Amino acid sequence: MIKKRRKIFVRFTIIAIFLGLMPLLLVVLGLFSAMENQFTRVMSENYLQMVSSLQDRFENSFNSYDSLTKLTYYYTTPNDSVFNIKNFYSTSFRELINNKNSSDVEAFLNNILNVDSSVKGIHFITTDDEYHMDRINTFISDEDAYYDIVKTDTYDPLSRYLMIYPPHETNYFPGNIATTFTVARNYFNTSASIDSPEYIGTLFIDVDVQDLRRIVSSYTPEHGETIVFMVNGECWLSSDPSLEGKSFDPASLMKKGDMMFYDTYDRYGMGTYIIVTHSALFASVSILYSLSWLLLAISTALFVGGMIVLSRRLSKPLDGMMKEMKRLERGDFDISLPVEREDEIGELSQRFNEMSRALNEYVDKVYRSQLKQREAECTALKSQIYPHFLYNTLEVIRMTAISNKDEKVALMIESLSEQIHYLIGPVSDFVPLSKEIDIVEKYVFLLNARISGHIDLSVSFDGLDLEIPKLILQPIVENAYIHGIKPNGGSGRIAIEVERRNTKAFIRIMNNGVGMTPSELEELKRRFESDAPGIRDEYNWKSIGLKNVYDRLELIYGKGFGLDIESLVDVGTVVTITVPNKEYMGDKNDKTHNG
Repeated sequence: MIKKRRKIFVRFTIIAIFLGLMPLLLVVLGLFSAMENQFTRVMSENYLQMVSSLQDRFENSFNSYDSLTKLTYYYTTPNDSVFNIKNFYSTSFRELINNKNSSDVEAFLNNILNVDSSVKGIHFITTDDEYHMDRINTFISDEDAYYDIVKTDTYDPLSRYLMIYPPHETNYFPGNIATTFTVARNYFNTSASIDSPEYIGTLFIDVDVQDLRRIVSSYTPEHGETIVFMVNGECWLSSDPSLEGKSFDPASLMKKGDMMFYDTYDRYGMGTYIIVTHSALFASVSILYSLSWLLLAISTALFVGGMIVLSRRLSKPLDGMMKEMKRLERGDFDISLPVEREDEIGELSQRFNEMSRALNEYVDKVYRSQLKQREAECTALKSQIYPHFLYNTLEVIRMTAISNKDEKVALMIESLSEQIHYLIGPVSDFVPLSKEIDIVEKYVFLLNARISGHIDLSVSFDGLDLEIPKLILQPIVENAYIHGIKPNGGSGRIAIEVERRNTKAFIRIMNNGVGMTPSELEELKRRFESDAPGIRDEYNWKSIGLKNVYDRLELIYGKGFGLDIESLVDVGTVVTITVPNKEYMGDKNDKTHNG
């Protein structure tokens, strides 16, 4: 029992912890989820602004180089001390090229070279001639290396837009190697025909890639982000140098949980991408997460500890109560639990003390009743002397009648002796049906000896005895004579039949007396259900025997069994007793008795 109770307290503690912590856990998870969504939204907006800002700076740089390539439409004489810009028509520029005035062309190229410090080299190539210049040299040392760069699929002599070449080294200039990317523009003579202009040449400008790298390095990754700047599907610059110079889809860099923010510009075929890992994105709030889980763990520990303390406080007084109960089991009723609390446990202790006192009083009462019972048994043993003396006296009278050859008187005395012995003899709740019928037969014999009429008794049953309550047939037979046959002249017939049907046995006692009216029968049945011992007339109680039989059968067998009466006026009465069909192993021969 103690183990079972402890399991209940353990189960109670677990359920309480579950019900107490589950809402808290759900609230914390809900707050985490809301905070994560809010943080993701804010960070997404920041990264979108960041990538847009980077893209704008890249676009501004390329727009400046686009404007730089248009300087060929302006002319500055090298002899002027002041830079005097005037409109330079393509026809004049074509004449300058055709005249092969190299000093003027070099002055023009040098002017473009000095416009922007990021320009590392400049090249102008016509159909007949070509010019190369950096800040030191006016020629290139490796034409093959140079043309491997400019004579690619990117080069289109008919294009009227800015052409862009990926980063490369200027190893074609002697002694001045730098990493640059190249922008180029074709020039045409539009004075003759706008639809089919005459090709003049192509201007190539080598720009230091550090100009763009400074844009990338101006943003320092704080959370492990990867910044990628791509032009025409090729990675030019990246916070991860291993990616530069490769062609790939930026989305291929993403892993599960990563996020990518990007902005593109179709004019130059360029795009800026920032790829952020999930762990990097939430690195700044990881401390907050850790602190929240720590607070949750502390709350859980406090809650669990409180529940354990509460469980022990509940179980400790019950343990003491269980120990006192063991003393009760050993018969020690002089116990009392201390009532130190005003809650349910204290009330339970108080009720336990009241129970122990009541048990002590009850045991004393039972002990005294047992003493009285023993005294009654002694008295009963003494009273057995008197029936014994009565049996011996009746036996002397019977033997005297026999000696005087008066057999009827002897038989009557024998029947009376057996009935007295049956009534006041050894106590037994159940007797065989054959024994009960034998007593009824002797009763009818004595009845016929003292009345003027005659009772014809017939008994029929299958010989398999039943165990039935003692003295249930004789009161019914007596009642049949007194209330049925006697008012009808004193002579009549009483029949007893036994029928077995499945689990029930039916004993019917029938007489051909005066019978009862429906109202009398209804009144009799109503009295059966009352607490009165019988039906009282102005002189005495009557039908006490029937009421006694009815109550005994109901008490012994319960519902579905008992006593039922049917009666018709001037026809007779049938009393049916229903009992369980339990065979009694006695005389198994069919019997028919006639008295």
